[in-house]
Amino acid sequence: MNAHDTAPGRAQPGPGGPLQRLHRLRRAALLACLACSAIALASCGGGAAAVALVGGVGTGGTGITFGTVVGLGSVIVDGRSYSSATPTYYDASGTTGDQATNSQAVELGARVEVQLGSGQQPSGLLIQPELQGAATQITSASMQVDGVRVLVNTNPAAGPVTFYSGLTGLTTGTAPLSRSASNQVEVHGAYGEDASGPYIFATLVEQLPASNALTRVTGVVSSVGSQSIRVAGTTIPLGPGTTVITPPGATLAAGELVHAWNTAGNWVVRVQALGSFTGAVQVAGVAYAVGPSGFTVSGIPVDTSSMSAGAQAPQQGDYVVVSGVGNGQGTLLAQSVTVFSASNPAQVDIRGTITGFVTTSSFQVRGVPIDASAFCSNNTAICGGNRLGNGVYVDIQGQVAQPDGNVVQASSVQVAQLEGQTVDLQGTISSVAGSGQFTLQWTPEQDGVQTTSYTEVTIAGNCAFVNGSASNLTVGAPVEVEGTYQNGSLSAYTLKFLKAGDAESSGTQDISGRVYDWNSGASTFMLEGNALTVPSGVSIPPGFGNGLQVEVSFTPSGSGASGTVKSISIDN
Repeated sequence: MNAHDTAPGRAQPGPGGPLQRLHRLRRAALLACLACSAIALASCGGGAAAVALVGGVGTGGTGITFGTVVGLGSVIVDGRSYSSATPTYYDASGTTGDQATNSQAVELGARVEVQLGSGQQPSGLLIQPELQGAATQITSASMQVDGVRVLVNTNPAAGPVTFYSGLTGLTTGTAPLSRSASNQVEVHGAYGEDASGPYIFATLVEQLPASNALTRVTGVVSSVGSQSIRVAGTTIPLGPGTTVITPPGATLAAGELVHAWNTAGNWVVRVQALGSFTGAVQVAGVAYAVGPSGFTVSGIPVDTSSMSAGAQAPQQGDYVVVSGVGNGQGTLLAQSVTVFSASNPAQVDIRGTITGFVTTSSFQVRGVPIDASAFCSNNTAICGGNRLGNGVYVDIQGQVAQPDGNVVQASSVQVAQLEGQTVDLQGTISSVAGSGQFTLQWTPEQDGVQTTSYTEVTIAGNCAFVNGSASNLTVGAPVEVEGTYQNGSLSAYTLKFLKAGDAESSGTQDISGRVYDWNSGASTFMLEGNALTVPSGVSIPPGFGNGLQVEVSFTPSGSGASGTVKSISIDN
């Protein structure tokens, strides 16, 4: 069986359908009224970059990648690794555009845009979800969010398998979306079209708190007027409260794919296009509008006419990875096309230091829940004798476990030294040498023994601080540091201040994630596969419930993935 047999939503649309006509209008219906309307335009300017990561940022790039995060530590986008140490991170959720974030906000399954700078090193990374809002018409394989059809994928031969955060799938497991008190979700995925119309091939589905007030849609612009546009059945006003982000050489027009979100009545619309960009491009997503000399993927027309006769040709609905160059007129001139199949399935690759270690069936790497029990039962040379533990650097390869879809099932575990790696360490500050350097005291664990280690940490120039700033670098402060480990010291590009009691210590574990299966009567909930109980005397934050992102310190119970909570804090 190949990807052609299994990709969701497979169908061949007729050549004269309305969506196909819109694609032929891609540059015909230019919005001439933009110059005179009261729209706030945010563009890179200069014509060198393919996307405005945030208004004014993004010029001078040498390459651009659009795709799905299939691995972490580097950031691995559709099989290609990028350093996580060099870029500035943005999230598409600000009221007038993108807002700054940090490396820990990049999740497995997230859709991202990576801009490359000098030496083909990433200079900027934008996290770009497709949908956000109330889920309806939920089945085991699909749902609708803000009126847009969402298809989930369980088959790696069809592309990245849908990963769930704060859920156990749509209808399966102990805490599916269909039984949740909150039906608010954020969906990352690839835009596609079939005979039934547009859809999103979901790569990440996150449950959000019921209080979520942000609305997000992704789709093709169906009409443009002087005062509004229509996207995926939603009317978006064009006025003082709307910001339009366009890459150089592109315009807001009928037939263009856009991402749009509304925060407190303020709309932001981003056009996804190459515009006048002429550098290297990699784009991954669902192939649609397939013809004899090309197709469209993620809103970008792909020209395959110059490829060799024996090159792989996708069918409608295939998840593909395309590499080539922009032609300066919005089209990607393909040099290679990869289609996922049974012989070339999507795979997850997570590299980093272990945190939150309970057992080989329950630990985290780069914030991703890992179950390595099956692998370890047959590979005692790697896992035996309690070799795995907090602070141990591992390279995990595997698949998103089914049916719950919220844990990575390891098919391979490799243990390596910290030297030269991207690591994630938790501990306390033992000494401070100015605003740019301190010593981290942490407790690595291997062969069942905890030891105390001291590591010199230098704050990198692009370091993002979470829950504080450089002024909070004080002795005794609990922190989580992500950076590059070199010559026994750490160059930190993300530093997160933890709440008192949240740092890992002897006999306790610290994990973060989205709450699910919350039972207020019994004071129990699930977090990253761990069944946790809140005893009397432990404070529960206001608004605690399903979908809330939290940091939890707990004492494991026995050998299973369960424990007693010591502290809970909201993770911002």
